[in-house]
Amino acid sequence: MRNSAASGKFLLVLPIMFLGVWALSSSALAHSGAHGPMTPEDPAAEAYIHTSHAHETTGEPHVAEGEETGLVQLHIIDEATGEPTAGRVNVVGPEGHYYEPGDNPLAPWSLHRAGNRTTKGPFRYYGWFFYSDGEDAINVPAGEVTIEVWKGFEYRPLRKVVHVAAGDTKAVTLSVSRTLDMAARGWYSGDPHIHLDRKDDADTAKVLSLMSAEDIRNGFMLSLNDAKTFKGVLEDEETPQLQGMGAASIASQGDYTISSGYEYRNTTYGHILLIMADDLVFGDQVLAVDEWPTFAKVAEETRRLNGRAIHAHGGYEKEIYADYITGATDGVELLQFAVYRGIGLVGWYHMLNAGFRFPAVGASDYPYCRALGDCRTYVRLGEDTSMQAWTDGLVAGKSFFTTGPMVEFSVDGATPGETVTHDESTETVTIRLTVRSEVAAVGAIDVVANGAIVRKIRLDQQTPAYELPQRLNYTFKLPLTESTWFAVRAHGESMAGLPDVEAHTNPVFVMKGEAPIANNGSVDWLLAKLDERIASLQAMDDFEKKADVLAFFNDCRVQLAAKKQ
Repeated sequence: MRNSAASGKFLLVLPIMFLGVWALSSSALAHSGAHGPMTPEDPAAEAYIHTSHAHETTGEPHVAEGEETGLVQLHIIDEATGEPTAGRVNVVGPEGHYYEPGDNPLAPWSLHRAGNRTTKGPFRYYGWFFYSDGEDAINVPAGEVTIEVWKGFEYRPLRKVVHVAAGDTKAVTLSVSRTLDMAARGWYSGDPHIHLDRKDDADTAKVLSLMSAEDIRNGFMLSLNDAKTFKGVLEDEETPQLQGMGAASIASQGDYTISSGYEYRNTTYGHILLIMADDLVFGDQVLAVDEWPTFAKVAEETRRLNGRAIHAHGGYEKEIYADYITGATDGVELLQFAVYRGIGLVGWYHMLNAGFRFPAVGASDYPYCRALGDCRTYVRLGEDTSMQAWTDGLVAGKSFFTTGPMVEFSVDGATPGETVTHDESTETVTIRLTVRSEVAAVGAIDVVANGAIVRKIRLDQQTPAYELPQRLNYTFKLPLTESTWFAVRAHGESMAGLPDVEAHTNPVFVMKGEAPIANNGSVDWLLAKLDERIASLQAMDDFEKKADVLAFFNDCRVQLAAKKQ
């Protein structure tokens, strides 16, 4: 095994110098574990998120008024183009409080107005940020003022301290640099679960600015129903999407592209993301969604409209336990809030072990989360980098999903979503693995084979391998005793001991001879879960389509039971 980490070293408490400003580190911004382990419900956990590294007290959003104030004229420049660029910004006053521009078109999405869902990860320092289009004027108290800028996961975060005198205007220019150029390596980011209005061109322009600020190349804006009924009228739904649907709704600005879709919700079957469909499913029908249709029918209609259907929130452990069996739906949103929701890793691993290729994705559910794009998916693309190609790669499992780290992984040259076929004589496979991160330090890397961790790499918190930026490379061989799916997970807790760092690849499938991937124990586990769903449906009050629903679930059960070897 070979391991090469970044050679540049810096302390956990002090950030390094980078082109005249300080490069931010999540470990540098933390209080070095001073809080001790916490639970998400602990008030100290929320305080941890909003406490600047240089202050002992938790900061709050403030307004600077009176004579003892100055003005910061902020310019954020993309180093590659020399042009202004959007970003996520904290302006921290000398007392540790946070200040925003008085006139900012992106103000509705600053952290104390949107997102910031308490008890949810990632648990890392966020301050009380605002989104900037690259040019802002901020009133601040006189004294030492700290300016911090982030731009997604591929740009190195920056921090600069300036002295602002009372009555003075201080011009500050920060040049951000894309130090992890994933598109150059064939990987394109996206968040398939965002709730932002698109009623008119002005909304679209603001959404594209937000995509740029968080460096999300592909963003899917979703309207949603009230989880009890479906009216089929977009104007009446939450976060309305009134500029078309699917391909007709695509809008771009520079590297950033958005499309409009729908989150179809109910309490019986769960929630499901409908993306790239040409129209709203079921036209203007009014539906009692807790009864009918099943998600299998919703997905069938979505595919007829050239779209894809992905179970949201880990499927909430509901109809997902039937749909993956027949391929009725296209995948599961698994990583959210820096944890694996619904079916979790255990359920997903059992599906893969039973021989089902059911891809997982990561998404934020903004603004019902901590921050926009805090979980996202990177899809590997070829020459076609369109949003349609990105969606096709997403449901083909050609991806990894992450809260920050970039994970590139291959087995005998094959990458996630691909298949390698070997003859019976093959005894080993070669694993190549790269983990790189600018914004969140990985503490451990797991190589998973058929649901079991077959290689664990622990990174010592006291070594440079744990500090930021991380540059980790590994090559090693693993035994191949049977047909196997391989995947990689990179993870770590914040210094408060809470969920922060998560990244997981979709599998590479390695077939040995003609034997399929099959595990009777996983089939039994999944049958038990499906039986629970069938029993729950049977216990419901009668409704018109109940017999049809039960027939579908029972047919799925027959097909799953047939998987036993």
